[in-house]
Amino acid sequence: MSRGDSKENEHFLPHHGAEGKPCNCRHKRWPWIIHTIFFTFYVCFTVLLLVLVQTSRGGDTLSTLTFTGEQLAIRRQRFSLAEDSPYAGPPSVKVDEAWRDLLDHVNIRASDAELRSANQTSIALPNEHSSLVWMDVSHQLHCVKYLRQWIYRQHYHPGVSSEEEPHWLLHTDHCLDLIRQTLMCRADTSLMTFKWAAGKRKPMLKLESPEHVCVDWDDLMEKVRTRKISDAKMAQLVNPDLDSSSG
Repeated sequence: MSRGDSKENEHFLPHHGAEGKPCNCRHKRWPWIIHTIFFTFYVCFTVLLLVLVQTSRGGDTLSTLTFTGEQLAIRRQRFSLAEDSPYAGPPSVKVDEAWRDLLDHVNIRASDAELRSANQTSIALPNEHSSLVWMDVSHQLHCVKYLRQWIYRQHYHPGVSSEEEPHWLLHTDHCLDLIRQTLMCRADTSLMTFKWAAGKRKPMLKLESPEHVCVDWDDLMEKVRTRKISDAKMAQLVNPDLDSSSG
């Protein structure tokens, strides 16, 4: 055995005292065992923390589920500017059609079992074991549509009287605050940057969108397509507490 090997093995061979008798070192092993356990726990915790941080940053691990527990597809995209959006601009047949198509799947059905799982109830559909529901995103988009139509109310709601206006403003406030809460709930931390603009003293925000990790809207609509409730079925839903002469 070389002198080098001998020195390395000093750390592994039983220690001999001055009298050449091996000592009982079993009790000295416990600190090393405890140290190893805590080190292993620390490594596992660190790895888990890194995974959670990466997920919170909106990577490809975006975990968004439908109310049925299905995993939604995701995609990377940049938001378009208003001038390139089919949903923005002054009233027109084309814009109105875009909004109508966007909210085509607003009225959908959820099974009794799905509602029980969510601890919720709703209005039952005739001759079905399911009920009328909206996804909250449909409610939020409905509010965006409402606010847009209120901006152009001379076109969409020209007959609103001064007596009716408080009700409309109440609805407007509801929609504005719903959108505020939604944005804060799903806070998007993608970075927006600034630039110097000719003739401007202060930094100007760049309107070009950063890249976002988004739910694939087409995939979501495909998942709920078969749940859409027909207009005929919706017409059957009448409050049973009202008599037939009520509007």
